[in-house]
Amino acid sequence: TRVRSSAASDVYKRQLVTKAPAAKTQTEAAPSFDAKFTAALMSNNIFRGYTLSNNFPSAAGTFEATYSIFFASVNGASVQIPELSHFQLTNTIGLRPTFGKLTLESGFAYYSYPRSAQDLSYGEMYIAPTYAVTPKLTLGLSVYYGPNYYRTGAWENYDAVNGKYDFGHGLALSAELGRQSFGTTADTPPIKLPDYIY
Repeated sequence: TRVRSSAASDVYKRQLVTKAPAAKTQTEAAPSFDAKFTAALMSNNIFRGYTLSNNFPSAAGTFEATYSIFFASVNGASVQIPELSHFQLTNTIGLRPTFGKLTLESGFAYYSYPRSAQDLSYGEMYIAPTYAVTPKLTLGLSVYYGPNYYRTGAWENYDAVNGKYDFGHGLALSAELGRQSFGTTADTPPIKLPDYIY
């Protein structure tokens, strides 16, 4: 019978440990697909300072699908705009990457009014970064640009700063300060649409 000395045994154990497979480290999670639906009932459908529902209540619903930093959404809302249908459809596609507390969203939105007597749909590009100052306070700014507002031939630009504070229990306070600017229409003679602060 061969007896292994304690020193030799320690060397043998160290060899076993050395040869053991390295533990797998946790890697970054693979991109996943997500979808959500939200609905809202509003006392007034206000969009950048003016009413889309003629100061009447409005209902809206949004479906959004995301994959990694990519997203696409469809929003439908009831509106009361002269010579247009009572339904506004907004289709949006874009990117929403996150860098720590900074979320940098950018995309393209297309506004349309199905079954209207005339087609006044138009597109708008935008970038809207937000920064989570604290878990409850978020600040942001946004820049929107559309080359053909309601197909009038006039460009439009909306720049804004905003903030939101979450009190918890479903209660939050938000505010926005923005300026809406317009170019001139393609009418004869051209009409300069009025700018305003919201």
